[in-house]
Order: sequence, then structure tokens, then C-alpha cells
Amino acid sequence: ILAAYGELLDRLGHVHVIAHSQGGVFALRLAHEKPGRIGALVVIEPGSIPRMDESTRRYEVETLFVMGDN
Repeated sequence: ILAAYGELLDRLGHVHVIAHSQGGVFALRLAHEKPGRIGALVVIEPGSIPRMDESTRRYEVETLFVMGDN
């Protein structure tokens, strides 16, 4: 799934992403891996918040988390 998502980002170019639930987890990971492709990210009730390996790259994408009551 991440590979297909990454290929889509490569085709679209620079985008702003709104993602929900598990899609938010994928979007966060790709924002970390491809920061030049995602200008801003809105994550609504992500399934989790993945741990990022910041030893090689800092997380740089402006991100808004929206948490519900789930």
C-alpha cells in the first residue's frame, strides 16, 4: 500500500493531503519519507501515530492532527 501511495505522490507532484484513520498512518509515513511531495497534511483520527526514524531525516511537513472521541 505504501509503495502505491508513494507512486501516486510521484505522479501528482506537490500536494496537500487530508487523510483519515489508517490512511492517516500511511500519509504520516510518506510525509516523513517524501517531504518535498507533501506541502501540508491534515490527519483525522489516525489509527496510530507511527514512530519516525529521525536519525537520518527530521519530520518537516506541517501537520494538523484532529482527534475525535473514539
